[in-house]
Amino acid sequence: MLTQSVLSRRAGFSQSFISAYERGNREPSVAALNLLLNMAGYSLAAIPEPETLRLVRSHSRELIKALARLSATNMSVFGSVARGDDRPDSDIDLLVDLDDSVGLFKLMRMRSRAEEILGCAVDMIPREGLKKEAAVTASRDEVSL
Repeated sequence: MLTQSVLSRRAGFSQSFISAYERGNREPSVAALNLLLNMAGYSLAAIPEPETLRLVRSHSRELIKALARLSATNMSVFGSVARGDDRPDSDIDLLVDLDDSVGLFKLMRMRSRAEEILGCAVDMIPREGLKKEAAVTASRDEVSL
C-alpha cells in the first residue's frame, strides 16, 4: 500500500508536503507532480485541447459579451465538443442561464449570434429547461467559458 510516508521517502519530500498536497492546501509544481506520479507508478502526459473546444475558448470573451447583452449568463460547453469526441458535422452545445424575460425569439437571436461568432452550428440550451437526467449528463461534460 502506498502511504504518504512511503511516497515521501521515494520522492525525497517531507511527509507534511505530501499531506498538504493531498488536502489541497498546497499545489505542486509540474516537476514535483511529475516526480510524485512517477514514484507512485504513474506518468504525466500533456493532452492537447480538442480543436473545436479551442475555437470556443478563443472566442469566449466575445461570446460572453454578446450573449450577456441578450440576457444569457453562466455559459458553458457540454456534449461532444466538451468531451473532445466531436466530428466535423457536430454542432457546439452551449448551456446557458437565461433571464426571465428571454423568450423563443431572443433565444433564436442568441443562437444566431453565437453561430456568427464561432462560424459553425450551435445549439443553445437553457439550463433550467434540462430534465434531471440530462442535467446530470451535461454537468459531467461541462466546460465553463
